[in-house]
Parts: sequence; structure tokens; C-alpha cells
Amino acid sequence: MEFVNLSKKIDEAGKENLRNVRLFGTDNFRSWMLYFEPGDGTPMHFHQSPETFLVIGGKCSVKGLKGDERILEKNDLVFLPAKEYYQLTNVGTDPLVLFGNRSEPFGVRPVRADESAGAPSSWTKPDAPAHSARHKSFYQIRSLICRYCLKAVALQPRCQRQSFALVLN
Repeated sequence: MEFVNLSKKIDEAGKENLRNVRLFGTDNFRSWMLYFEPGDGTPMHFHQSPETFLVIGGKCSVKGLKGDERILEKNDLVFLPAKEYYQLTNVGTDPLVLFGNRSEPFGVRPVRADESAGAPSSWTKPDAPAHSARHKSFYQIRSLICRYCLKAVALQPRCQRQSFALVLN
């Protein structure tokens, strides 16, 4: 058995500017915590496996590809089927903390709407400043994606989490 104290993980994420904190992982299951400052969030994307998110604190907008939106608050839970596009954004004034579970191992890359042939131009990305504030010393060499932020970024000599993977076109 493994145990985690979420209060300690939330404090750690806030102090160290961590957006994605891995909690548990096996070959076919993973649990993690997301910590987003106001205005921050994910791009429109989907995963190959179903997943859930529980709002621990804050206010979360969950948008679908067709523009449907639902606001979730503390103790709200959302189930997302496999291959259903969604975007999470902190629309509150406090940090957003989400607890997530998915039936796949860590490291499986999501499919982003802007990488799909049929992606509409109507979806919006969360504000970039919150992301760039966490990655101040990047210089551009090639396109990469931060596995914790799920955003395309430029290469940095040493990322604090060393969490980058090549974006394949």
C-alpha cells in the first residue's frame, strides 16, 4: 500500500510552482494532482483512456470541443470518457487543485486539438503568462512539450522538473 497526504502535496506544489504532481502510478493506472494559479490551465486535448477529476479547492472551467462549459467547485467530480476533448482552466481567484485518475501509465502523451486535422479554431488556450512565469530562462532550439504543463515550450538547458518530450509532427 502507498499513502499520500494531499495537504502536504498542495503546500509543496504552491511553494515550488509545480503544476502536476505525480502521486501513484502502475502499468495501467495513475493518480496525480494538478495545481493551477488563477487563469492557468490546460490546452484543449484528450486521452486514450477515461479519467476523473475531483476538485479539492478553487473554481474550474471544464470546456468541451463544441464550446460546452461547466464550472466545477470544491467536491465536484467529473468523469471524462476516452477520446473526449476537454480543457481545464482556473476561473477563480484562488489556486485550483484537482485530483486526477486515469487508467494508463505516466508518460502517455495526450492528443491536443491544435495537432488534430479537424480541430476548430474556436477553442482557446489558457493565458500564457502563468506558464512562462514558471519557465523563465528558455531559449528556442526546437519545439518541445512540457509533460507537466501540457504546453509547447522552447528548450531550457535545465528544466526544474526535466519534464520535456519532443513534439512529433
